[in-house]
Amino acid sequence: MTAGWQKIWDPHPRIGFLAQAQDLAMKLGAGAIPPEKIAETQVVIFNARLDAALTGLFMVLVAVVVLDSARVWWRTLRPPGAAALEAVG
Repeated sequence: MTAGWQKIWDPHPRIGFLAQAQDLAMKLGAGAIPPEKIAETQVVIFNARLDAALTGLFMVLVAVVVLDSARVWWRTLRPPGAAALEAVG
């Protein structure tokens, strides 16, 4: 999860997806990209943003799986009479 967080939010363009997209977009807007590389740069910007979104989605899915697994293990390891005691008490 830490690596995913870093890949999305790190401010260094060589590490963070969003930083890379922002850096390239600024260079594109400033005219620092050669005309023959503009289309390629736009694709890289799109891909960096897509990578950030997919990484975030996968992080959410991992959290859901871990939390659901913890819920199942909690129910499995709990004594059999614990549910009845909770309902009465």
